[in-house]
Amino acid sequence: MLLPSGNDAAILLSQLIGLLINLHNRRKLAGYDLYNPNTVSEDLNRTAEWNIHQKTFLSAMNDKARVLGTTQTIFSNPHGNDAFETEHNLSTAVEVGRLSFSVLDNS
Repeated sequence: MLLPSGNDAAILLSQLIGLLINLHNRRKLAGYDLYNPNTVSEDLNRTAEWNIHQKTFLSAMNDKARVLGTTQTIFSNPHGNDAFETEHNLSTAVEVGRLSFSVLDNS
């Protein structure tokens, strides 16, 4: 993510976007009513493990990178800071450039 903030904003946004992806997938698979506030509220109350949603977001982020033509890029966290992580983000200069141009083209 390209955000002018600490890692906390990227983590929170990745968890919320991952939650929306999971809710959307559940709605498609089981007739889940994403637009019913009571249903969503019940699901939010049951959701204690936000890391699941973050992993969903990272999976979507890696899938999008593949769609954009990368083969050696792997995102293991949403913020890009590997200092405290056991898994590291990997990429090449060419692929970072490709992803950067895609962001600029779509902004």
